[in-house]
Amino acid sequence: MVQRKGGAGSQLFIVRVWPEAIDEGRLEWRGSAQHPVSGEQLYFHEWHTLIAFLTKDGSPPAGASTTQEASKPGPDAPAAQA
Repeated sequence: MVQRKGGAGSQLFIVRVWPEAIDEGRLEWRGSAQHPVSGEQLYFHEWHTLIAFLTKDGSPPAGASTTQEASKPGPDAPAAQA
C-alpha cells in the first residue's frame, strides 16, 4: 500500500490488463487504470507508466495518455461495462 502526502493511507484504483496483438504472432500487454473517485483514467502499455500513475498522487507521468487526451485503447481492449 502506498502512503500519500497529506494523510489518506489508501486509494482505490481499478486496473485492467489484456494482451493485444501488435504484429503477426506478437502480443503486447496493454491496460487501463482508473481512479474512481476522480474519474481519471490512464491507458498504458509500459508497466512503469502504471506504477507512476499509482504512486504519484494519482497523476499520470508526463507524456502518458489519459481519457482527457486523444489516446484510446486498441481494438483488443475489453469492452466498457455499464
